[in-house]
Amino acid sequence: MRSIFCRRTNIVWLTVIMLFSLFAGVTPASAQLTCVDTPEGRVCTISQAITNGTPVPTQTQRDLGLVTIGGGCSGTLINRYWVLTADHCTTSTGTIGGPSQNPSAMKITAAWSTEQVVPTRFVRNWNAGGLDIALIFLGAGDFGAANIQLLAQDPRAVGDSLIKYGRGISSYAQPGPPPVAAFADGLYRSAIFQITAVSATTLTLPVNAQNQVGNGGDSGGPDILIGPNNVSLGIASVQSTCVRTATVPGQPVTWAWTTAISQCNSAPVADARFDILQIIAERPADLTPILYEESAPALLPLPSDHIRNVPPRVPIPH
Repeated sequence: MRSIFCRRTNIVWLTVIMLFSLFAGVTPASAQLTCVDTPEGRVCTISQAITNGTPVPTQTQRDLGLVTIGGGCSGTLINRYWVLTADHCTTSTGTIGGPSQNPSAMKITAAWSTEQVVPTRFVRNWNAGGLDIALIFLGAGDFGAANIQLLAQDPRAVGDSLIKYGRGISSYAQPGPPPVAAFADGLYRSAIFQITAVSATTLTLPVNAQNQVGNGGDSGGPDILIGPNNVSLGIASVQSTCVRTATVPGQPVTWAWTTAISQCNSAPVADARFDILQIIAERPADLTPILYEESAPALLPLPSDHIRNVPPRVPIPH
């Protein structure tokens, strides 16, 4: 439930508990305003049917390199010229290992920039093993100077906490009558999850205690590992798939008509980290292909900025 608490003690408490998630432009569920007088002042609650994720400020999005892939997926600008996302977000079928889209037909956008960047190449070295990650090369234009995002080094374990970022669906569909499709406004939101299962290709992130969960459109968005004292330790995975458990009867079985999700699965980056760091050393001024598509490995020394730069610490929402 999303609640807005207004107190007359000059303190305004805003509790926004939000889910994540894909299809912009659909109508949100109707909201009802309820106010109750308490000893501390009048408390007004706006009730909706589904929890939502915490909105991410535009400056934080820029700090983290959060971008939108082709209007439908999430992704991370991990340096000035390379975007990390899910493999299925680069395909024409929306499936892992499917045929590639034409890069020139895709646009990469960001809430923090007016640019619409067109990529020149996809790097999809990992889908044959079922790992849903890919890189997108911005070889013919970019967003300008960008932070270099840290990639978490070690494989993740059950019980680790991750903060998930995504710009997809932010409230479930409602059965009505009349039925109302799920709502998405294209804004990035975040929430914290704990890993409950680990495999070579999947980290399982079930609905959390606040009833938050990923959704359609969050695919490719980063999951950042949270260390001691809430320190961000780098990107541990990107969202891959979610488990839909209910839809509006009589409507298509799509994210737009989903009414319940039990968990989402993310693709871990640890095993691909070494290759990724070699690949993103390539810049438009040096177009020699490095470990992309089906070329033979050709490792180059990492520039100093890939070794020593650490992204700024980002406050972890509570």
